Amino acid sequence: MATKRKKKTSSKKNVLDVAEERGWTFKWEAEVDPWEDFVDPTVDDPADIEEVAVLILYDENRNVLASLGGIVFMKGVSTAQNQEYGREFERQLVEEALANERQTSKLMHT
Repeated sequence: MATKRKKKTSSKKNVLDVAEERGWTFKWEAEVDPWEDFVDPTVDDPADIEEVAVLILYDENRNVLASLGGIVFMKGVSTAQNQEYGREFERQLVEEALANERQTSKLMHT
């Protein structure tokens, strides 16, 4: 008798789910610092830039856990592509905050 294979699921949680469970929030802001000097040199024309943004990750008490600036969004890119691009930066900040948390925990227990 043949048996069906169960779909393999990952036991690793999505870091964005972890952030949400902890009450962490993101804030996107327009970059206020002069950004022309740090724009990717592969950008042919700065007029093609839609926005340069800053992303801040806050914990549940509004303490800053991590931040990143100079995030370039281009004109002519779909909303879905820009949203996925932004989520990638959100994931990176959560991973950074979790790594910092683990490192701090190790230091406190040594």
